[in-house]
Amino acid sequence: MNCKRSPHKEAASYFSQEKLKYMHENPVKAGIVEKPKDYLCSSARDYYGVKGLIEIDFPDPLIITV
Repeated sequence: MNCKRSPHKEAASYFSQEKLKYMHENPVKAGIVEKPKDYLCSSARDYYGVKGLIEIDFPDPLIITV
């Protein structure tokens, strides 16, 4: 069976998305900023379409929804 997306890849993608969302929310939960994209030292800015401090290579087909 040749599947492009296996259950293991689906689970890994979901896990990656959840961890990234958790990391992006930390400055908000700490009261440093109101929105993840407002934290200058976060890759969340790139996911919101705002240029961050460093270049981010977005993994394919990982799609993060914020």
